[in-house]
Amino acid sequence: MHSITLDPHNKYQLKWFFDDHKQRITFNAMVETTGWVGFGISPNGGMTGSDLVIGWIDEHGRPQFHDRYAEEEELPTIDESQDWHLLESGHNGSHTWFTFTRVYYTCDTEMDLHITSDMTKIIWAYSQHKPSSPNAMPQHKAHNRGARNVHLLSIPGHRLDNTAAEHIEKWDITSSNLLIPNNSDTTYWCKIVIAPFKTKVHVIRIEPMISPKTNAPFVHHMVLYRCLHPNSSHMDQYASHSGANLRQYDADTATMGSVADYRLFIPPKQESVTIAGHCHPTCFRSKIPDDGLHVIASLPHGHKHVRKILVRHFRNGTELEPIAEENNYDFNFQDFQRSPDQCRILRDDHIVVECTYNTQNRDIPLFGGLSTKEEMCLVFIIYYPRMKLTRNCLSGLTPQTVMTLSDVAEVHSIDDNDMNPLIVMPSNYANERLSEYVQNKSFWDQNVMSASQQLIRFAPQKAQCFWRKVDGAAGMDEIDDLIQYPTILNTYKEPVKECQTLSVYKYVKPSQPIYRPPSARIATNRTESPESHSSSTTSTSQSNNESLNKSGIFGNKAIVSDPLKSALKRSKSFGANVTDSNCESIGHLMSIEDISWENMTLIRRSIEKTNSMTTNQLMQIVRIICNKAIDNSSNSRSLAIICLTINEKQSETHRHLFIESLINCLREWFNERDRLRLTSGGARRWVAYVSFICELYMNLKTRTEPQNTRQCFNDTRHFDNEYDFHTNRSNDSQTSPPVMAKQEKQFSVLLYDSFQAILMNANSTPTEIECLHSSLRSCGKYLEEDNASRMKTLMATIRDTFLSLSQSSHQINCQKLYLEIIELCSSRWHFTQSQLIYYFPYTKPDQ
Repeated sequence: MHSITLDPHNKYQLKWFFDDHKQRITFNAMVETTGWVGFGISPNGGMTGSDLVIGWIDEHGRPQFHDRYAEEEELPTIDESQDWHLLESGHNGSHTWFTFTRVYYTCDTEMDLHITSDMTKIIWAYSQHKPSSPNAMPQHKAHNRGARNVHLLSIPGHRLDNTAAEHIEKWDITSSNLLIPNNSDTTYWCKIVIAPFKTKVHVIRIEPMISPKTNAPFVHHMVLYRCLHPNSSHMDQYASHSGANLRQYDADTATMGSVADYRLFIPPKQESVTIAGHCHPTCFRSKIPDDGLHVIASLPHGHKHVRKILVRHFRNGTELEPIAEENNYDFNFQDFQRSPDQCRILRDDHIVVECTYNTQNRDIPLFGGLSTKEEMCLVFIIYYPRMKLTRNCLSGLTPQTVMTLSDVAEVHSIDDNDMNPLIVMPSNYANERLSEYVQNKSFWDQNVMSASQQLIRFAPQKAQCFWRKVDGAAGMDEIDDLIQYPTILNTYKEPVKECQTLSVYKYVKPSQPIYRPPSARIATNRTESPESHSSSTTSTSQSNNESLNKSGIFGNKAIVSDPLKSALKRSKSFGANVTDSNCESIGHLMSIEDISWENMTLIRRSIEKTNSMTTNQLMQIVRIICNKAIDNSSNSRSLAIICLTINEKQSETHRHLFIESLINCLREWFNERDRLRLTSGGARRWVAYVSFICELYMNLKTRTEPQNTRQCFNDTRHFDNEYDFHTNRSNDSQTSPPVMAKQEKQFSVLLYDSFQAILMNANSTPTEIECLHSSLRSCGKYLEEDNASRMKTLMATIRDTFLSLSQSSHQINCQKLYLEIIELCSSRWHFTQSQLIYYFPYTKPDQ
């Protein structure tokens, strides 16, 4: 059981426990209020994007409790899928409490956040007033809300044995009258204390002694070191004593990762860059017992630019489960996480600490160091039995690698173990230490920095093993051979997390029959409101979307949902008309959401001066485009057009280099689809990935079509003839040039593979099924023409899936989508009027 106080006035108490076997967590919130209580988890510590619950006891004594989500800093919306479940509730004259539960991974991947072992930002709030209704919540006061970082799934420590209380002693270590200087961003304060023990003791529990109001804002971390007396005779006398009732083993702390000096080199202007520090088996091999080291707990450590830390564990060519992993690293929240009992490090195991940084706000590289303005990449491990003498197992880049990165031509080294040689060339920096030169260098070639990520991560490194002598002095062993990643025969694959649900999706029938054409399910700019359909057939996409936002897809405000929530909403239709001009491509570039000025400038240059771009720059553009497309599906069409424009402008020497690299990148995303789906917003990003491939495929197909066909397809005045447009477009289309046939084939294979992945995953969400449906409506005929046998296999899988679904409300809707796809294919991708009426029963005929 975990228990914390969330507010500084001890009015909000939170307790929780979890069951890994059932994949379920249960909370109890006890709050000093007679009004409403709010609790949730947030991706950033704020309201936006949070998954939360709000509850209160109404005037009749009945509990009101709702699973909600927040898209803005406003009243959270009640979720249609209620995945937080109330178990108990109560109140008295002063306090209100709720006990509620939910599974780690719900099937509502659009509105719910997963509960993982990573650091989680929980948010809380309460009010002294009761709501008059679920949609009329009184505002909480500013001091009645907050956020807190916690590890919700951390393994709790063992309870102390009360029968041994007489053998437990307490030792308080404090610093008094400490004045923190105001001219330094980081202050390390050391104090020597003498332990009050005459015999050997074991530390069994540690707690910080920090005043919440006076000290907490300034204290970042505290470390207690055991210092050995330099007089060996005194040590012999000390060692001759033994205490009573001690544990069988002594424990100790080991540090693994990267050295904290200039050889920890992190390039600037990078959204994500990963470096690696190695603990080579040579360091600990002779010190580890036959049974190995049993890891009790671990603490990944870096500074302000770290975003993720992963401690990888390799044994005999096989990657084991990570020793530690933190995907939401927060410099201001670090604590030891207990390890499973089975976590052991054997003699020949290789440990790699990988740290991922964000340096977009920096113009010069980051280096390792003790200051918070510098960086680290370490993991502290508490283990048993204690190894004699050995403490740290680190590695760093070689001076030769740093020379390559910093344009130093020649140095003078004393020997191969000289990690900080003197510079010879450039001559104006002669006799300056390499470390001083790189840390004072003000100009760095950003193209070199951007292209250096692979070198920094995978270049051979120099290992360093730090140890302690018996007389108290420290030492360091150098390993002559350079080290790097071990040969990996089997990489670790995280078990697929299957979603669970304890509720059914609600289905509300429209209150009145309204005009709803086939394309209305997809909130595109071709949708018209019922009012505008009969009066004006040329209304703009802006007015159409405004009408949709006001009335909702079904025209019922009680069930209206933001069109942006549907991952199928796209700002443009698949395969819309494009022209080969810089102006149009740049116009599409300017429409991309949330893109940095630097990335926009780079892509614009590639459009205008394609053949002047280096290979590394083109690879960088591929990564930028893939990330932007998958982060936001509304960017798909614009990015697809930009990609094809760059490809068409490449010279014959590098013809299709860009598009082939793009295909390889998308294939890598596909291979990591399971990991992608389990991240926050994973289902949305997976759907955006499929939509982006569909846009690329359709734009490739339509770029060689006659102009009149494209104009016909872009005419949005007769929605019910949408399938006719597909048929006419296909009949009139020309065969793609042979040089692009290979790329079309590769995109079609990616689409087929993605469709099969959706169908074969028992946990695919309704949004993913709608994505499959939408994509096949758009490009199914082309896909069948390109590979009829795969389409036949795909339809057989859709048929089997259709027959295996249950009769729950949301699966009935999925069945309808599957049946529509089957009939559409059998009808040669063209629906008759009677079929349209069957699939859209609330559609009234065109007037």
